[in-house]
Amino acid sequence: MSAGLIFIYVVIFLAMYVQIFFLLTFIEKRKSIIVKNILVRLAHFPLISIIIPCWNEEKGIEKTILSLLALDYPKDKLDICIVDDGSTDGTWAIVQKYITHPSICAFTKENGGKFSALNLGLTKIKGEYVACLDADSRVEPDVFQKMLPRFTDPAVMAVIPAAILEHPETLIQRAQKVEYTMAVFFKKILSILNGLHVTPGTLPLYRSEVFAKIGNFRPGHQGEDMEMAFRMHAARMKIDQVHDAVVYTIPPRTVRTLFRQRTRWIYAFLNNLIDYRKMLFGSHGNFSWFTLPTSIISIVAVIGVFFFSIYNIISYITKAVARVHFGGFHPTYFTPNFDLFYFGSPTIFLIVFAYALVFCSIGIGYYMVEKRLPLSYNFILFVVVYSVVSPFWIMKAIYKVAFSRQMAWR
Repeated sequence: MSAGLIFIYVVIFLAMYVQIFFLLTFIEKRKSIIVKNILVRLAHFPLISIIIPCWNEEKGIEKTILSLLALDYPKDKLDICIVDDGSTDGTWAIVQKYITHPSICAFTKENGGKFSALNLGLTKIKGEYVACLDADSRVEPDVFQKMLPRFTDPAVMAVIPAAILEHPETLIQRAQKVEYTMAVFFKKILSILNGLHVTPGTLPLYRSEVFAKIGNFRPGHQGEDMEMAFRMHAARMKIDQVHDAVVYTIPPRTVRTLFRQRTRWIYAFLNNLIDYRKMLFGSHGNFSWFTLPTSIISIVAVIGVFFFSIYNIISYITKAVARVHFGGFHPTYFTPNFDLFYFGSPTIFLIVFAYALVFCSIGIGYYMVEKRLPLSYNFILFVVVYSVVSPFWIMKAIYKVAFSRQMAWR
């Protein structure tokens, strides 16, 4: 057995181990996960400050503001702070329409990046809790009613909701809808393990003391929300997730914009991992021993399976062409074997089984969010788009990290 084949077997085994671990954890905790949270009537309504950093968001900022004004929460207990980070379109003009509202304040500044807009917002607010919301997102009215009860656990210092796509329009967005719903499942399991590695911009809710204890947002290699989560784990702060507190977000519409966004995400993760490398297999529980290693395994698995597939395709075509050259054409040379009990090699069988585990995770994610199983061709779109494109954005991110190339925000 070649060293390359041994490597593939090890990578596939580790990837399958992670998937099975997620599924077994879900089975063990299924009653508390699947059952929809009972909406707890809050006895106390703390002041919540919401910071909306925005840059050239004229298409979505108004819907974002209106969704916050429609929250099922006392208006005098909401402190909405909008920070325009030097927009060059009509964003600021739209924001100014709402500055007379008693719950809203707004500021504009020179462009300095999302983290700098968030930090300016932190100097202008006074809430007991602080939420951050991307300017292309829309919240469900009961989102805070579902998130705040998690803070009855004094160890919980931040809570994140479920980010999903409401009405995907393009084929690329339909593929992402599958990914986002699967991510709800993964993040729920990671929250149970206290291993969430990001507090994404879709309305993370922090205790205000988090910033007093560990400081404000940092650039984080264009991943300030990821760097904050790393830093919180370094300070042994717990991050929870509420899977039925829903925030709708607008994902990239094209392959090009999706590629650029995911390259930035992987780039940010790898650089933050380097910055916090002492946490890998360190003393920070499941974050050190599960989240970070499995993230690395996932990256290696995607690249490994990609190159293995390319190698097998080239090998298959080469052998078929050789047979034609030496023995003449025969249709069976180009007819794949679809025997259910024979997939050509044990490796291909394992890859198919690994994909079956991914499909299980997707199905659970759908059921958690929408209380039904997915019955659409989005499954196929997800497999095609992510199997073909994701290895390339991972490799580009690795290249940029290796050669210290900077990533642009957009």
